[in-house]
Amino acid sequence: MGFRMKINYSDMVLEVFEPFFASYWNRKWPKNTVSYVVKKGERIVMTNFLKECVVDPAMMDVFRSFESMYPTYARVSTERLMWMIERFVIKTIHYKRDKNVWNQVEYWQTPTETWKKRTGDCEDGAILILALAHYMGIDAYRLKLCAGYVKLDKKGKLGGHAYIIFLRNDMTWTICDWCYWPKRQLIEHRMEHRYNPSYSEIWWTSNWQFSWAQQNVWLGFEGFEIR
Repeated sequence: MGFRMKINYSDMVLEVFEPFFASYWNRKWPKNTVSYVVKKGERIVMTNFLKECVVDPAMMDVFRSFESMYPTYARVSTERLMWMIERFVIKTIHYKRDKNVWNQVEYWQTPTETWKKRTGDCEDGAILILALAHYMGIDAYRLKLCAGYVKLDKKGKLGGHAYIIFLRNDMTWTICDWCYWPKRQLIEHRMEHRYNPSYSEIWWTSNWQFSWAQQNVWLGFEGFEIR
């Protein structure tokens, strides 16, 4: 097995060479269309849905609340900013399943709906993290909404889940998860996503620019739920 030395780039280096890093990471895995029924009777293309979410009108109010909670945000590194964003969502949004709120198996809320209700399930909080990170200027290639299996118990039972993965300055991906095993650890001290035993097979990843999957994903509705 070869040895790969990690290089921890500064935020300034990442900003200067952003086109190079973005091109590399955007092409590293196969791009494909992800189509999903986000609520009863409404099928979307994931990139289109996330494009609308990151420019949602509620983000101004979300940012003001974030700024009030973390007034030093402008003086911290991107990794620390991402930690603040995750902690903000953990503190302000309460987990509730779609069946309890919308009486539907699956209902992907817009940031406006999540912020108004201050509730949501896994993808709703994850999308709010993504949208706030976009609002704060974090580059798209460093952010992905990830859908896949997680381990629900020690026996290895699996369940569907949605969460954010974030590309750190050392070019490794880690998890930002507001509701399933949320971590207080700083971003730079967390385990790499690929080594975390609680997270299993990935179905697809997406941001507001691209979606990545081994093949086109066309997910139905009945009998399927992301927790």
